[in-house]
Amino acid sequence: MGKTHIIGVGLDLGGTYTGTFITSHPSDETEHGDHSSAFTVVNSEKLSFSSKSRTAVRHRVRSYKGFDLRRRLLLLVAEYQLFQKKQALTPEERENLRIALSSYLKRRGYARTEAETDVSVLESLDPSVFSSAPGFTNFFNDSEPLNIQWKVISNSPETARALNKAVSGQKEADFKKYVKTSFPEYSAKEILANYVEGWIFLIISAGFSQSSVTIL
Repeated sequence: MGKTHIIGVGLDLGGTYTGTFITSHPSDETEHGDHSSAFTVVNSEKLSFSSKSRTAVRHRVRSYKGFDLRRRLLLLVAEYQLFQKKQALTPEERENLRIALSSYLKRRGYARTEAETDVSVLESLDPSVFSSAPGFTNFFNDSEPLNIQWKVISNSPETARALNKAVSGQKEADFKKYVKTSFPEYSAKEILANYVEGWIFLIISAGFSQSSVTIL
């Protein structure tokens, strides 16, 4: 009858790499280094000992969680301010507020609080582009400067609410296509970007101006 062997196996499981440590020795012998071996099972042809990618993933996950917590906190503050003013939001209005606050936190170099007071993005735009644009037709004309028309709308929560509802669900790609088709003279990249910026301004600001209450 053969000798009895004692075998030990240790595994360090990983998504790509699995570390393995094995010992094997006869039961009547004292274990020593010659009885052990170690190796790595690689599940990918690319082997990297750098922790840079893992650190990046960890930071990205932390960033997502942090953003979610900041968004929830800002929404709670906004809702509390509305509650103090005894003003309730419909489910649709609350969702618009959530989207607006989320976008406010995400965007860099463009603050929606600035958009409420700084209407310079509209000054150089042709009002006829918006007076005939889907969703905007009943709110703008082609005879007055766009920034002047917006100031009138922003001072009327009812009109702003109606505009917000009319443009709800619109997509930037559709607006770009509309400008290129209906106003090819404005389809150059830089010029089109100015009109898209104005479109974003109006979409966002309509959501904020539909309520006469200052939230923050």
